[in-house]
Amino acid sequence: GHIIYEKKVEKGTRDAVHGELQYEKLLKALYQTALSKIKILNKDIYRVYASGMITSRSGLYEVQHVSLPAGIEVLRNNMVTYNLKNEIGKDLTLIPGMKTCGQNLRVSPDECVDVNNIRGEEMEIFGVNKWAVMNKIYNYALVLPGSHTQTAFVKNGTVNDLFSCISGELFDAITKHTFIGASVCENDCQINVNEVGMGARLLEKYGLNRALYLVRTLEIFSDT
Repeated sequence: GHIIYEKKVEKGTRDAVHGELQYEKLLKALYQTALSKIKILNKDIYRVYASGMITSRSGLYEVQHVSLPAGIEVLRNNMVTYNLKNEIGKDLTLIPGMKTCGQNLRVSPDECVDVNNIRGEEMEIFGVNKWAVMNKIYNYALVLPGSHTQTAFVKNGTVNDLFSCISGELFDAITKHTFIGASVCENDCQINVNEVGMGARLLEKYGLNRALYLVRTLEIFSDT
């Protein structure tokens, strides 16, 4: 029930999209390093799991999302086995993501606005749910910020709905690849609640494009 080792590498789906990521070799290297660091043998590992974008179309192997509403049993029943015996001597068990539309369904462009999906966050949701149940919290909304920010609506251990939007990746692109970045504090930033509120109001009134431009205007003309 405890994490005894972890390692992160700056490689992900974006690298795979550009053909710069070989999943099998990366997984083999990570796995062998883990065994070495924690000093256990491969035969002592019961099963190897993977979740997140590795199960996407640009990942190692695409696993179809499960449709909501869904609990942890639905995830368990829809896991997929991928042969990695040549690389790590074991199969890899891939955990599916979740979506708000039906199985094997193509939606029309008009219907896409109602479709939300996650890959990887379902593991966080059920991790938090274990804590929630222990504290007698059964109905809640869980916000998971990241490259994409996901909000899950959970009731009695079942995920009933999702809301997805791009966030961290958009912030990264704007601050690193546009002139707006020169007006954004990077380290030890003090958040002013009134200015955040003003930003929200500008966004609602003028839209994203103009609101972003005003970040630069504020710095030049009002030292904000």
